[in-house]
Amino acid sequence: MPCGESPADRYHILIWTIHRKREFEEKMDTMGIISVIMGLVLLAIGGLAIWIFLPEAIIAVKGLIGIVVVLGGLLVLIFGLLIVND
Repeated sequence: MPCGESPADRYHILIWTIHRKREFEEKMDTMGIISVIMGLVLLAIGGLAIWIFLPEAIIAVKGLIGIVVVLGGLLVLIFGLLIVND
C-alpha cells in the first residue's frame, strides 16, 4: 500500500469525508432557509415601497416602456438601413 495507508486509515478518511459532507449540507439547508426569509422580507418591503410611491412607480414604468420602444425603433431603423444599402 502506498505511503503506509492501511484499510483502517482509508476507513477513517471515508467516515471523516461523509461527516464533513453532512455538515456542509446542513449549513446549506440553513443558508437556504435564511435566503427564503430574506427574500420574503425584501419582497414585502418592495411591495410597500411601490404602494407608497405608486404614482412615481407608474411614471417610472411608463418611462421604461418608452425607452424600450425607442430602442426597438432604433433597431428597426438600423435593420432597414442595412437592407436598403444591400
